[in-house]
Amino acid sequence: ITHAQGDAEIISPAVWISSQEIECKLPALPVGPTSIRVSTDAGSSNQLPLTVLPDVRLLDYYPKQGSSNGGTSVDIYGSGLDIHDNDVTADLVCSFGERISKMKVLNSTHGSCESPPGTTGEDNVNLSIAREVVTQSGRRIVVELMIDDGDDDDGAFDFLFRYREPPVALTVDPLEAPVCGGMMISVATTLGAALSPEDAIAMRLVSRTDSALVAFAHAVKVSGDGSTITAELPPPLNKGGPVTVELSLNGQEFSSGGAS
Repeated sequence: ITHAQGDAEIISPAVWISSQEIECKLPALPVGPTSIRVSTDAGSSNQLPLTVLPDVRLLDYYPKQGSSNGGTSVDIYGSGLDIHDNDVTADLVCSFGERISKMKVLNSTHGSCESPPGTTGEDNVNLSIAREVVTQSGRRIVVELMIDDGDDDDGAFDFLFRYREPPVALTVDPLEAPVCGGMMISVATTLGAALSPEDAIAMRLVSRTDSALVAFAHAVKVSGDGSTITAELPPPLNKGGPVTVELSLNGQEFSSGGAS
């Protein structure tokens, strides 16, 4: 593959796929319309149009962990997400390690992806943005786009997604609270001291007599040693009665069952 840049020509080697298809990784090129040509021992092709799109930059994402069952809605924040080529919207995907999920692009700086199923405890699943391309032969390939964390360092980034199950409440102290709400409670969980004050813990109270009645606790915090969760109880769901304490690490997937 040959690309003319000023008075110089840049030649990039290509890989033969079939009699009708080759694959080549181009070097960094200026953004905008340009052209390339394909050369073989038999000669060169005509100039072929090529549009070089702006870099896609991944700046942040949330939540940073989800259930191994997948299905966590992950908000993606960055720039250049609404890229298009010849008025055809690019098929962007989120790459969770080797697994991909189609991105729903909301605007140039915001998109969302649904996490694919994973394995509990996968702490180092790299999260990146890629483009899914279907070749003329019908072959699907995933092209990772140039991304960075915007801090002008050596280009390294640590966008990691963790597969982790929500903790289950083991004990609640105290076991009774006034109907006016506002009391602080302390909850021990199945994760023991593995919780972190940086975890985005959410707590909801589900009526044991009517599961449609749900209220969310306020001021949910993890203790410094990670052993307990404290929260302020909301007003009662109805006139009072027993409730089950359910916990989440991302505000989406909650534990089933738990202390009451």
